[in-house]
Amino acid sequence: MNTKALLLIVSMPFAIVAFILAVSIAMKYALELYQKFSDVNNDFKGSEILWPEIKTRDDAKHVAKKCGDYILFVGCIGVIYIVLKGLGEHIRASSVAGILFIGIGFAITKMSRIASVVGLILFLYVQVENIITGHVIINIAILITVLLAFVNSVRATHLYQQLEKDVVSSA
Repeated sequence: MNTKALLLIVSMPFAIVAFILAVSIAMKYALELYQKFSDVNNDFKGSEILWPEIKTRDDAKHVAKKCGDYILFVGCIGVIYIVLKGLGEHIRASSVAGILFIGIGFAITKMSRIASVVGLILFLYVQVENIITGHVIINIAILITVLLAFVNSVRATHLYQQLEKDVVSSA
């Protein structure tokens, strides 16, 4: 058995777990959006999806959790892409970043300000690398959505940490 086939066999369970996780995250937020848009008494604005209002610690925690889930979803898609493309081929930084986004997304859901900043920088680096090498693989709508998820995660985790510090100092 050659090395490429062995790597594919070993990595397939990771791709299956990533697929299940990606589908569960997508279904969770699709259902939430459906419920918000189908309720006629709801004053939900579509712009809140891309730039949510963050005023309290609970708002910050909720936004960071959602952004972390979105980034975790992107990481899962990255893992699936790597396995389907084949591990033996040339793996660029964007492929490795897909794996890192799983850890970054999880850390953001745990309110890590460092993870949100590192994730934003890594995402921007990958996009610059893709443009330079001519491997632009995502369309502009997905790019903006994921970029805003990273920016909102930085906003939410920073505000959460700041409000948490204010609560501790006032007590």
